[in-house]
Amino acid sequence: MTKPERLYLRDDIRCLFEKSSGSFIAYPLRVVYRIAPKSEGKEPALSVLISVAKKRFKHAVDRNRVKRLIREAYRVQKSPLYNEVEAKGLTIHFALLMLDKELPSFSQVTAAVQKTLRRLEREVARYEQ
Repeated sequence: MTKPERLYLRDDIRCLFEKSSGSFIAYPLRVVYRIAPKSEGKEPALSVLISVAKKRFKHAVDRNRVKRLIREAYRVQKSPLYNEVEAKGLTIHFALLMLDKELPSFSQVTAAVQKTLRRLEREVARYEQ
């Protein structure tokens, strides 16, 4: 995941949570997303925020491990959604928030990310400008 694909600016994050298009749970992830028409800049089609709460995972190594698992699962599976969003001329900002208190396996994370991306594909297909 490259730097432009990461959602890190405070204003972008605030806009995502205040004006979201919707949210859903693909356990163990909660997904908050915002779909918008692409602006005239070099804005990427997909921007993602990955968050693992300190309240759930006390040790930084555990938080970092979960974030690494989520990032890798996303990187491997993002291309169909990316192609559809590019074709429609949209951008999606979304946040993947970890809900579980147990350290997940890679297969659990992969299944949750796959479910998330398929749901976002359906939302993009339904999106009217």
